[in-house]
Amino acid sequence: MTTEQKVCEQHFITHKTQQQVGRFVVILLKKLDPKQLGTSRFSGEQRLHAIERRLERYPELKFQYQSFVKEYEELGYVQQVNSQEGR
Repeated sequence: MTTEQKVCEQHFITHKTQQQVGRFVVILLKKLDPKQLGTSRFSGEQRLHAIERRLERYPELKFQYQSFVKEYEELGYVQQVNSQEGR
């Protein structure tokens, strides 16, 4: 096992919790300082806008996408955050 794999395994052991429903939650281990991501936020925003434009052209696809996101939110897989939290 590599040093990096050992660090990841130790991180999992010390940072995991199990919810009452049996799901495990682990704080993500970051390999890089988020400030080192450079222009990835801009690229991500560009992709998001492109997807939004595509969804506007295909109402049924937009409905399916919105349903999918709503279901993920209801299941607790995602949550809305303030845009300033990720900076």
